[in-house]
Amino acid sequence: MQGYLAKRLLQGLIVLVGASILVFVLVRATGNPALLLLPPDATPADIAALTAQLGLDKPIPEQYAIFVVGALQGDFGTSIQLHRPVVELLGERFPNSMRLGGIALLFAVSIGIPLGTIAAVNRGSALDALARGIAMLGQSIPGFWLAIVLGAIFAGQLKLLPAARADTWQSYILPVTTIVFTGFLLSGTIRFMRSGLLEVLSEDYMRTARAKGLGEVAVLTRHAFKNAAIPLVTFLGFYITLLIGGASLIVETVFAWPGVGPLLANAVLARDFPIVQAVTLIYVTGFVVISILVDILYAFLDPTIRFT
Repeated sequence: MQGYLAKRLLQGLIVLVGASILVFVLVRATGNPALLLLPPDATPADIAALTAQLGLDKPIPEQYAIFVVGALQGDFGTSIQLHRPVVELLGERFPNSMRLGGIALLFAVSIGIPLGTIAAVNRGSALDALARGIAMLGQSIPGFWLAIVLGAIFAGQLKLLPAARADTWQSYILPVTTIVFTGFLLSGTIRFMRSGLLEVLSEDYMRTARAKGLGEVAVLTRHAFKNAAIPLVTFLGFYITLLIGGASLIVETVFAWPGVGPLLANAVLARDFPIVQAVTLIYVTGFVVISILVDILYAFLDPTIRFT
């Protein structure tokens, strides 16, 4: 296990370095942010002065070295557009995105696992068709459309729920509902749970367990769930990284949620390099860490798995 973890950590470090270099170069290929900050009649001398002030006149390798040294010290620089430390901005935004994503994930798992289980146990029944229909509907509905419709009805016409804010529990209802019931969060949970159980329930050792007199509930809880959960854990691990990185960008934008999604979107449009670099690095770090944790969790779900 220790050798495997060391290898994965090394792989993760390589991914981090590669991703940081790629993003660092690509964001600078979009153009000089000084051109957006200065008026149209700015002279070349004004552009050059602001470029130097932003530290963008140095060679890219030198800029990257400065960024890495600062990042290792927890300093991601100052926002070009907002003139505030990036760490301070992320400290305000990331908790909001993580709370929103965490609550949505909790509801999706609480709904999706039971529905997937019921669908697998009652394969071919009306309950199975209902669960598969819910999953298909969730994949078909565009997130931005549902967000606009829910906001227009419950916040605009009925005025029952706030359309923007993150200071009360009511403000979570519309964005969480949108995240859960669109995209692949709920539908993926249902599908992976159903397919995983269907595969496990057809195994010989499941028939042996039933032949020994175990009830269906005992067969599911003692033997089926652990093995069936492996694909689901992989899916949820991947989706957690998306939520951490602000995957609910559209939802956060529609509901004016003070999360990392709108911050990143505005930073891309404004060529705010420090914010884009910091969010990307944190996202990739989260992806690497969670993927390693998911691999470790495999060993607890299936003791036959050996790490090499």
